[in-house]
Amino acid sequence: MVFDMDVYPLSLTQEDYIHACEVTDCWNDNGIEPPVRYIIRKRTVDMARLINEAIENELTESERTTIRLMYFENKKPAEIAQEAGINRASVCRTALRARNKLHSALKYAVMYISDIADSTLTAAAIAQSAQTARALSVEPKSLAQRLCTARTSQALSVDTLADAIGLTAGRIREIENGSSEPSAHELMRYCAFFSLSADKLLNIL
Repeated sequence: MVFDMDVYPLSLTQEDYIHACEVTDCWNDNGIEPPVRYIIRKRTVDMARLINEAIENELTESERTTIRLMYFENKKPAEIAQEAGINRASVCRTALRARNKLHSALKYAVMYISDIADSTLTAAAIAQSAQTARALSVEPKSLAQRLCTARTSQALSVDTLADAIGLTAGRIREIENGSSEPSAHELMRYCAFFSLSADKLLNIL
């Protein structure tokens, strides 16, 4: 059976991609990711890398902690304040300082990468790339998390990956949320597509 393969990981060379398709039996004559879609994904990943660099180098320790909790873990100021045992207003002030620093450091790069002309949209563009930024900076602890990270770090949607490796979107969600373990066959598809070893995904040293 031949599946429609219209995307490939940003980390792969063309030769690696062709090999991955042969291994997973996903290759067809129209198997190259459309250039426009690739550019959009590439820019999303590039922006996520810039966000992580700015968080690491432009913010204080308390600002880094606060912004990572807000961007990467979707926590509200009240939750952060309660966990840290500090005033909510203090969390809000720290978050505002951090955001202003990030916007100042990234404004023009984000405008270019996101192809926006209005700098007031910078905040929304940064927040939108938070999932990819998180995938690039957080070490996953379980197989489900490693499989999810492999996808999100490449700015791939569940539906797009499902089409690419011949699984259903529902099945990928089951695997990534840990409610079901992938079969050996499914794991091989992930390995081939993302050019990862099974040992690395299974965290076998």
